[in-house]
Amino acid sequence: MISAAPGRLAAAFYFALFPLVGIIVAYIGFCDPDTCWHLALGRWMFEHHQLPLNDPFSSNINDFVKAASGQPIMQHEWLSDLIFYTLYKTGGPIALLNVAALSCTLALLVLPANRLVKAGLPRLTAIVLAGCVILASLFRLWVRPEIFSFLYFAILLAHLEPDRKVGDKKQLSTLLAIFILMAVWANCHALFILGLGYLFLNAILRLLIFALSKIAPALIDDNQSPWSALLSALFGLVGTLCTPWTIDLFGYLAKILTSAAAFGNKENSTLFASSLTHLTVAPLIVAFAAVALIFASSLKRQRPKTFDLILPFGLYGAALAMVVLFRRFTPFGLLILLEALIVWPGPVQSGGGPSASVFAPILIRSQDYLGRLKLPGSRAALVGLSLTAIFVTLTAAILVEPEIPSRSRFFTPACQAIEFIANRHFDGRLLNDSRLGSMLTFCLADPPDIFIDGRFDSYSRPLIADYERMRGARGSYLDLLSAYKITWIFFPPTTPLVEALGGNPDWIEVYRDSAAVILIHRRKDNSPGAAPSEQLR
Repeated sequence: MISAAPGRLAAAFYFALFPLVGIIVAYIGFCDPDTCWHLALGRWMFEHHQLPLNDPFSSNINDFVKAASGQPIMQHEWLSDLIFYTLYKTGGPIALLNVAALSCTLALLVLPANRLVKAGLPRLTAIVLAGCVILASLFRLWVRPEIFSFLYFAILLAHLEPDRKVGDKKQLSTLLAIFILMAVWANCHALFILGLGYLFLNAILRLLIFALSKIAPALIDDNQSPWSALLSALFGLVGTLCTPWTIDLFGYLAKILTSAAAFGNKENSTLFASSLTHLTVAPLIVAFAAVALIFASSLKRQRPKTFDLILPFGLYGAALAMVVLFRRFTPFGLLILLEALIVWPGPVQSGGGPSASVFAPILIRSQDYLGRLKLPGSRAALVGLSLTAIFVTLTAAILVEPEIPSRSRFFTPACQAIEFIANRHFDGRLLNDSRLGSMLTFCLADPPDIFIDGRFDSYSRPLIADYERMRGARGSYLDLLSAYKITWIFFPPTTPLVEALGGNPDWIEVYRDSAAVILIHRRKDNSPGAAPSEQLR
């Protein structure tokens, strides 16, 4: 009975993660206001049966996201938006929460744990490492298209089989699966470029190993052909061209990467020392430290050839760089980290040294116990995923009523203010908070022309700069308000612009609560009937 305790503890840990994810997603799933405009665009496409040729919510983004005349604007997440709205229309908010929770659990817990065990890692270690992945990723489990990127990336890693010979039937089916996966992914979320990047990184590292093996064959044992990996990358690249914009989408993504939004978005920030206090950082550090210790132990025991270490060490370095430089990429970086374990040459063990010999009997018996339970495995995964769905539904039905968007410590939804806007029509040009703009697109059946919303990467740099100056009441912000012909504003009460206009006789406050303030301008030439101005160049 005593020897089975570690196995029972591991089983309890594994099955406790599923309901934990369900509860967390039920609480934070709608905390990002961007969910609103995703649903709004999905609703528009569902009702019009087409992709929009012009943005239906904000006239400010049309020039930046058009590839060519007559083509639909580049809403590169259009398929995710349509899926989200279809789920919302058929099953309500709880359906969205369930899909988000199940996708993330499958991608970040079930698939990694099963693949680590299949690669030869002890079950106990596999469960702990997969648990670290899902726990370190909890801060990204929102209802947004990114959840599909987690799932597609995990599936992509599971389908890479570099040991297949070129022309092998199974390899051809793998290439076809990668092509289809990347085609779907490219229409769901812009982070398909991470999957494409991984395919080419994998191919480049294998080509490097192959080239070095020709120079010094004595320094490598496992000399696999790189051509299968290269074919996978090429098939993946062709798959990403299967979008309404084909090659033009890559030009648009290049604009995103160099846009003001890419550098100003806090989501893209690095892993600062101040971030170390966040609860999700501890399992992140544990995962990297554990893999490093496993590598060190295996090196001491096996002493593999030098060139055999290029691929796992290259993946470890790529994972570390990704997580440190872009905190939001933590789930992807951790999946790559586990991939470094999976491609390690020879068997990988989780122990080593004197301590391993001391605990060897307990470890062996716990592995036997887990083996009888078949953890992780397909049956255990079905039980776990069922627990996730049950706890999502119960939490949303009993503990927290799902609202789109939900209140968080960073944002308070302005539901009453938007109801006020719906009952009292405002003409003229609107200047709004970006998060409230996202709410307007979804909460109003016929929203006003939004100055800006959460799609920062779809607006030009000059407009974003002007928006920030007006919102912050900096410099010549009054001249900018006049140049844009702003007739009414809609911001949270603590916004500097609201405070600055509080004593301005040209502006009248018509609504205020704890979430939002609405001000209108006195001037007749900018009141009812005034047409929105052209975007400043």
